[in-house]
Amino acid sequence: MSGIEINEDRIVGELARGHIFQNYEWLFYESVGSTNDVARQRLQVNEKKTVIVCARQQTNGRGRGINRWVSNRPNNVYLSFGFPVKRNSFLHFSLMLADRITRCFREVFSVNLTIKAPNDLLLNGKKVGGILLEVPVEIDGWVLGIGINLFTDPDLQEQCAQPVGAIDSVKHLQPDAVILELCAIVSELEGEMWKTFFTKI
Repeated sequence: MSGIEINEDRIVGELARGHIFQNYEWLFYESVGSTNDVARQRLQVNEKKTVIVCARQQTNGRGRGINRWVSNRPNNVYLSFGFPVKRNSFLHFSLMLADRITRCFREVFSVNLTIKAPNDLLLNGKKVGGILLEVPVEIDGWVLGIGINLFTDPDLQEQCAQPVGAIDSVKHLQPDAVILELCAIVSELEGEMWKTFFTKI
């Protein structure tokens, strides 16, 4: 597993040096049920900071509606953000984020991801990732989850109705680098959307 393990120290250091998020709480877990659930729970306690939740493994991920996000392989991307802002509108947010993510994978990692609207990320016609945006009724905030299969799980297809894949079918990527790029994308897009759609609590 050497070389593909998530290096939390590197991510924390780069986040601090890069000032990607000005006021945030970072939480890292070896294993968690759902990073979105953790982000939502933290927002109930911590109402002033952006919450970033990352896990080495996720055991009970969710998709849109009643769908599940099935991804059992350690060191894939299991990443959620909790934002302490009231919602005015999320017009096209998932699509905008998906567009930024696919552009990043093409330009930074030379991996040609495509989008299946509104929130699926595909590689060669197979789903390798997804975006889940949730607005819990119990908090004045919103939660954004990003899951991406970086590494192949031979048993995964048996658990999924649609074709699934992983980034390592075309290229091996270091999880730290992907997570940091995603943090930068989300921070930039959230800042842009703030000016138009969000209201500070």
